Amino acid sequence: MRRMRKKGEIRAHCAQPAINWARFHSAECGCRSPDFPRRLASNLDASRKKDLAGQRLLQYQVAERIGMGGLGVVYRAIDLKLKRTVALKLLPAELTPSTDEKRRFFREAKAWRALEHPNIGVVHSLEQTDDGRFLLVMSYYEGLSLAQRMDQDPISPDEAVAIALQILRGLEEAHVRGIVHGDIKPRNLIFNALGVLKILDFGLARLHAHPGAEPPSPVPGTLAYISPEGASGAPADPRSDLWSASVVLYEMLTRTRLFRGPDPQTILDDILSDEPIPLDAIPEGLDTIMERALDKDLARRYQTATEMILDLEAEERIRQRAALEKAAASLMAKEETAGYAAGVKSDLHMRWVLTGVAAVALGACAVSVWIHLRRNSALPQVALALGRVRLVQERYPEAVTEFEKVLSVDPQNDGAYRGLAQAYEAMGLPDKAVESWQHDIALHPDSVDAYSQLAKFDFNRGDYYAAAGDFRRALSLAPANPALLSGLGASLAHAGFYDESRNALEQSLGLAPSYSAWDSLGDLDLRQKRFADAAADYEKALDFSNTDYHAWWSMAVAYSRTPGQQEKARRTFAQAARMCREALKNEPNDPVVLSDLAAILATQPDGRQESLKLLGRALALEPADTRVEFNAAQAYIEVGDWRDAQAEVTNLLTAGFPAADLDLSPALAGVARIPRRAAPAAPSPAKR
Repeated sequence: MRRMRKKGEIRAHCAQPAINWARFHSAECGCRSPDFPRRLASNLDASRKKDLAGQRLLQYQVAERIGMGGLGVVYRAIDLKLKRTVALKLLPAELTPSTDEKRRFFREAKAWRALEHPNIGVVHSLEQTDDGRFLLVMSYYEGLSLAQRMDQDPISPDEAVAIALQILRGLEEAHVRGIVHGDIKPRNLIFNALGVLKILDFGLARLHAHPGAEPPSPVPGTLAYISPEGASGAPADPRSDLWSASVVLYEMLTRTRLFRGPDPQTILDDILSDEPIPLDAIPEGLDTIMERALDKDLARRYQTATEMILDLEAEERIRQRAALEKAAASLMAKEETAGYAAGVKSDLHMRWVLTGVAAVALGACAVSVWIHLRRNSALPQVALALGRVRLVQERYPEAVTEFEKVLSVDPQNDGAYRGLAQAYEAMGLPDKAVESWQHDIALHPDSVDAYSQLAKFDFNRGDYYAAAGDFRRALSLAPANPALLSGLGASLAHAGFYDESRNALEQSLGLAPSYSAWDSLGDLDLRQKRFADAAADYEKALDFSNTDYHAWWSMAVAYSRTPGQQEKARRTFAQAARMCREALKNEPNDPVVLSDLAAILATQPDGRQESLKLLGRALALEPADTRVEFNAAQAYIEVGDWRDAQAEVTNLLTAGFPAADLDLSPALAGVARIPRRAAPAAPSPAKR
């Protein structure tokens, strides 16, 4: 049994899309049939009655219905092939394209799936059911929709602007790629478990600039948020999305619906009327932005999301500067009060002394504020510090915003690029993280730390060749750095260059013995089946730190493969299990730690039943995580469940897991080549 390390990455939890069902008139839906709303409503009513929970659609096991949208019913489901939780949106039969339209519809779906942005919900695929209806497969998010958030506590102007910026950044990415959303509303905006706002239902948008595409029809939108041009039946374009986003921002700022009425026609009349938008409740500074954003004349409205983003960011900087000035004034007032009180209680001489001290303190404060304000309106040091705070708070989109502010003023700021890379990594955007590291390296080619951080990032995402190259570049600047040599050795071992790996690790240990170097050497010896040497390496690693259950587990594996060390192996496996249980106290629902403990216990005759229960929990929490599946495969082998072990191995190989790495696990060596049994075993409790 060989463990796979838990990588140093932060994963966003899956989340639930909150979708509202509403009526639309025929012009909004791009359908000229006058009875379309009635037929669509009838279709949705039938969908309500026909709950598909418990049934299977294609490769998806439907778990529960989670919403009714204007364009279909939404279900939570399990993708049985990829073992992940997804949201399925089954489009009504009325919206199933004709045969002639299907080719263009699928071509557009490729563009939907190409959208990759932290503020855009992922569309995995567009598929057809056996009866010809379209099925949108989307990421499943868990969190409040913006509509639910607005129903709770009031949203401050600062928070409203921060939310609006996330919406606009997502729209900016879509519009650049030629995609209009057409249905921006609070119920299509959801926060994931990390507080990142996601725009849902991009899969129902139309391409507005696709070469050769026919002019887009208006896409559906809830009446209260539809643009004037949409309400009049004209095609939607990017400016229509900006209108809808501005209506959402207006409602966050005022806690009042901008367009409301007893019936749809009244709402449409309000949207199309020449009456000015009431801006009395909008904070000063934002009112000018909202006046332009909600101009009913397309030509006077913001033409791009970028324009509106720049204005909102400029206003945000003004508000930050005002807050800083207010804080400084408050501090000065307190100092003056303290000085006066002290003077009353002292003689005249002491009063003058205290007054002088207060004056010096106040002067220093004023100078500090003046320097900040004079240095630059963006306050780069404040933004850099705030970005780091947002990283710690796991508020990653806000961290990105702060670091980008720094770079807009100081384009070579080392700390801002590193902060961006860390935020993008945590948000699951590896390409953007690498781009940030590379920008940092290009600007600071002599920075050892920049190369080192990029190397660790590449290692954690499994790109061991790139990690080895990064460590080598860092070592060219710091050739005798033991930590870099240790990292290089670990990368080379994973990449299969065993001799070079051993050389680097031995150099590291010769310079400064460390836990990481001995642990990596143990991994290397285990890979090369030098089990006695591996056990000795792990013992030395544990001399530096004995709290890592991974090292105890690896040492137990090494002992179990060393002749005459079976009793030591038994005791060490037991110690690894105890240490893993301690780790589980801090992270009781961590699927990787749960599966680690399951794999450890599976080696013990009296721990196999508990192992399967823990494995069931881990797979339910994170069915598609390769680390969990790796542990599951090992555990199933140990308990004699060959069929499920083969299934997990197949999943790993399908996901791109290196076949050579499977053979590094003594339990899994050759599993992919084991012939299937004629009579498959009954499913294990973890799979039932």
